[in-house]
Amino acid sequence: MKKPSGHFTKALLFLLVPFSLLYYAGLKMRALFFALSPAKKKKLPVRVISVGNLALGGTGKTPHVIFLAGALKEKNIAVLTRGYGRKSSAKMISSREKMDPEILGDEPFFLASELAGIPVIVSKDRYSAGLSAVEKYAAKTLILDDGFQRRVTLARDLDIVLVDSINPFGNGRLFPSGILREPKSALSAAEVIILTKCDAAETTELEAEVRRLNPGALIVKSRYAPDLPVNIRDNSQKLRLEEISGKRVAALSGVGSPEYFEKILAGFGPKQLVPVRFLDHHYYSSADISKIDRLASSCDLIITTEKDAVKLVNKLLPETKLPAYVLPVRVKIVSGEAELLARLNG
Repeated sequence: MKKPSGHFTKALLFLLVPFSLLYYAGLKMRALFFALSPAKKKKLPVRVISVGNLALGGTGKTPHVIFLAGALKEKNIAVLTRGYGRKSSAKMISSREKMDPEILGDEPFFLASELAGIPVIVSKDRYSAGLSAVEKYAAKTLILDDGFQRRVTLARDLDIVLVDSINPFGNGRLFPSGILREPKSALSAAEVIILTKCDAAETTELEAEVRRLNPGALIVKSRYAPDLPVNIRDNSQKLRLEEISGKRVAALSGVGSPEYFEKILAGFGPKQLVPVRFLDHHYYSSADISKIDRLASSCDLIITTEKDAVKLVNKLLPETKLPAYVLPVRVKIVSGEAELLARLNG
């Protein structure tokens, strides 16, 4: 199938502008409703740290939640998340041994596997989930995953907003003619703004724009620090650099920003990098495995993301014909780390 031209895409997005105006009107009406409502903003009885963004997908909320949880001095922590794309609407507390990523959601499942001993509560109702964390686990600090847009309904003690340095605001329009969930001016409500993936883009102009939108915010810069890829089914088997350099590598991803993942892999020096992309939050089927095998047939190995790996390691799914590895990445703060930690633990 031929990929639509850039002109076609621009024309299509322009036709969606009226729907963006309706979306904006809905945002304003919602804000007005809560401003005039006699019902007060709900307040949980413990400290709440929100991690969110303005744009749709790909800013790196999940790895930043993991970093922030590890940086907190308070260890009685719980993470509250919605579990986008999951096949259940029930409130649930994650357990990697008992849950399936399709039921829990790929991101909560990955969070639970990385944050040993920290409850990850999945629910659309963050207030109820927070009360459960306090009552059942004596949580004293709650990390609200993807919570920026809920600031009018749920109080928080620290608002952290992530901005993708590669594509911070798209075309500047609201959904669906753009990628913004709120106008850029909403950044004025943030106390900390993290410019993510700063190693992949020049950030001088972006930093100036963010400072104009919110002169009082702490601006932090971060990037991803990759480790050596490990076998997707046996985490003890790592790939050495010489096993990647000069090889043909299939970059398998179903994430919001596949370009950045591919850029990281390119840094390992493969002879050829073949992108194999699926939509964000994609759940793999046996037919998808066959498709991956077909698209990667010219390659020597497959490397995928951590979020995709939890969905690919499934007893019901066949293994890929090529050896498959997962690329572990961790957040590294490039600038502003001391100030961020002070705010985080304040």
